[in-house]
Amino acid sequence: MDQMTSGCGETDKLLAMICQPAEVLGYVNIPSHVRFWGIDSGIRHSIGGADYGSVRIGTFMGRKIITSMASAPLSRMLSSEKPPQQANGINYDECEDSVELLQAEASLDYLCNLSPHR
Repeated sequence: MDQMTSGCGETDKLLAMICQPAEVLGYVNIPSHVRFWGIDSGIRHSIGGADYGSVRIGTFMGRKIITSMASAPLSRMLSSEKPPQQANGINYDECEDSVELLQAEASLDYLCNLSPHR
């Protein structure tokens, strides 16, 4: 639905829509603490054939990379035995409020709701 996003999208908002029959439901404000990642697969748009399979595989590979990168700072912070201001290169005052966000980023199950075999 790239066409709908580029034609109807608004800055700092998610486009709420039903993909079939391409009906716009409205917009959802994105909280400032929420992050999004986009991955360019380099594969032309297709919903069938080998290209589609490559994109699906790329989705799961990207999910693994994002999960790993998002959970690494959390793991370092939680594994530290030193509770002072800074341990393992992490400032606890800055990270204290980020634990829930890092845990949410590390659990990206919602990205791949479809079976990889579909």
